[in-house]
Formats: sequence, structure tokens, C-alpha cells
Amino acid sequence: MKKIITTICMVLLIFSLTFTLVSCDISDDITENTTDTVQYTQSNTVLEKSSREVLSYFNSLVNSVKTELPSVSYTQELKIDNKTMKISKAQGDDEDSLRSFNDALPGIKDLILTDIKKKSGSVSFGDENSDVFFVKGESWSSALTVDDINSAVIKEIGDKYYITITFDDIPEQSRATLARAFELRDKATVLNSPEFAKMESYLKLNDYSVEYTGCAITATVDRLTDTLTDVTYRKTSNVSAQVKGLETFEKYGDMIVDFVLADTTSFNFVWTQSYETSPLETSEKE
Repeated sequence: MKKIITTICMVLLIFSLTFTLVSCDISDDITENTTDTVQYTQSNTVLEKSSREVLSYFNSLVNSVKTELPSVSYTQELKIDNKTMKISKAQGDDEDSLRSFNDALPGIKDLILTDIKKKSGSVSFGDENSDVFFVKGESWSSALTVDDINSAVIKEIGDKYYITITFDDIPEQSRATLARAFELRDKATVLNSPEFAKMESYLKLNDYSVEYTGCAITATVDRLTDTLTDVTYRKTSNVSAQVKGLETFEKYGDMIVDFVLADTTSFNFVWTQSYETSPLETSEKE
């Protein structure tokens, strides 16, 4: 029974870190249809396609979401790969005592984390969106510079621009780079989160480290009007938490809890206000 409770506590720890931390490689799966002949229309903004110019263009578009207030809808999906979850001794000894915990982690994780795997929401046209759209609480959405990114590329297909911005791997001490466009929480906020009260009698989170890998931003733009259609943020966090067993679990001492969290958040925008048609207007047209 104690092992089951301990395993649940470990999963709750992962749950809490996931909940407090959140708010990859991008496959090029867009193909151009060349079977039909279409009339070409000049873009509203013609780009030379350097990373600096593409990033500047992206920044201007994404920052306009905070000032022009289109309707915003979003979905966020969180995934933790079972193979990445592991509990180990801080000193690397007596690993056998934790084997049953590691074996039980995937099943209990799937039960406990169900409620936060995916969420969605929306903001109406003209309403303040700073509590929903990145970066939350700020009057801007991107302050990225060309020094912050690995590359910014743009592809023109039909009436759309497709923008992809990639990043190098980013260690915890350089998190300020991602914070210029992604939603991140500082370490003090995470460590002092009330989420950890759920396990304070069993486990103490002493510290944690995060390395962000495979991060990318993709965006679709109506090139004829220079308006953002959608933007997706992908972030993979390699998390390693230092935990100490308390009271009943004091015998386990200092432990390391590792897992990898994949966070994908997508936003869609509508830049015109829609009005419902009244029954009277409908009958007049008929």
C-alpha cells in the first residue's frame, strides 16, 4: 500500500510540475498543388526572406493581436511520454527499491493527468486577450530578436505565407530567450506553487531544472492583407526534479524525478466581427 501511495505522490509531483510549468521538430508537410492554373496576386508585403526580415514581419503581425483585438480561439495539448518518466536515487544507489514505483508510473499517470491533457478556450472580437494569448499579461506577443532564434523561414503557397521559427536547445539559465515569445513561469513561482501542498506530507520539491528542446513557432498569414490566420507554439521540456522523502517516505531519502513534457498550443484568429442574422432579416430575404 505504501508503494502505491508513494507512486501516486510521484505522479502528483509530475502533475504539479506540469501544471505550474505550462501555460520539437517541425515536419514540412505542406505541399503545393501545381495541377491547376491560378491567377497570381501580388503580396501586400514582399519579403526578401532573410531570417531577420521574416522575424521582423512575424513580430509585427503577432503583436497586432494585442492591439487590434481579433477574436481568439485556442487549444493546448500536453503529452508526457511514458518512456521518459523515471524515479532514481540522488546518489545512484539502491535503485531496486524504486523499481515498482517506476513500473506503476505510466498507468497512474494516465489516470491523474487526464484533466490537463487538453484544454481550449476563446475570446470574443474586441475583448482584451492578454490573459489568453502569449505572452500573458504583456502588451506584446513577441520581443524576439534574430540573436534569439536558430532560423526564421517563410514559404509562399497560394494566398498564404507559412512562417516557421526554430530555436536551438535552451538551458534553464537561458530561459529568458523563450520568455520573449512563449508562456513560461519563473522558478520561484513554480517552487512556491500551492499545487505542491497535495504532497507536502510525503515529498518536498527542493529544486528542478529544465532544458527546452525542439522549440518552434509556426504561423499562417493571409499575404494579401497581412493578417495572421493562426499560430502554433511547440515546446518540449526535459524536466529533472530533486525531491526529498518526508515522514512515511523518509527512508527513500533524496530522489530524482525525470520526465519529458511536450506542450503544443495553437491559436486561431478572426479579424472581423460577425453578427447573428435576425429571423426578421432572414424572412425578408426569402
